[in-house]
Amino acid sequence: MGLFLLLSLLLLPSCLQAGRSAECDTTNYGINQPDRLSAPEGGSVRIPFSFYHDWQLAPDPRVSVALRRTHFHGPVIYNSTQPFIHKDYRNRISLELSPGQRSGSLQISNLQEKDGNLYFCRIQVETLRCGKRLWQALEGTELTITPATRAGSSKLYITAPGRKDTVCVPSPGNHCPTGPLRCF
Repeated sequence: MGLFLLLSLLLLPSCLQAGRSAECDTTNYGINQPDRLSAPEGGSVRIPFSFYHDWQLAPDPRVSVALRRTHFHGPVIYNSTQPFIHKDYRNRISLELSPGQRSGSLQISNLQEKDGNLYFCRIQVETLRCGKRLWQALEGTELTITPATRAGSSKLYITAPGRKDTVCVPSPGNHCPTGPLRCF
């Protein structure tokens, strides 16, 4: 009888075991990132992301951000935990996280034609009762690299999540892209 009782306790569903709750089985989590972005060769691009979840975070949540390229299971090119930067992106990629650590962006500088790819953001957090939780964007962001602008061109390309590319040029008489701009 003692062996039966021991086996019964070991086989209890995980949600009934000490320290676990229904919170651990939530399906309300995800990552938002834009479907498409474009930027000129030689320029920079920010791949913005935000994420959400229902878990209560640990006092030190250890938010970690990684970026994969090509496809969902593609190679990791950036990982803030290890830290790791793929050789193709050394000295060209950086992470910015918001103070609340629920949004941020990965910036790639000195863009090259070969940077045109799909990029998938992956998040890992330490929760209070459910341990580490890891999830990744399903669709990713398609980055298109456009040809570099000619020397002397003062067009500024702006891309924002949910918007198409906007081309801005200096207003008449103003030759500096930081002054008044006409966008179309």
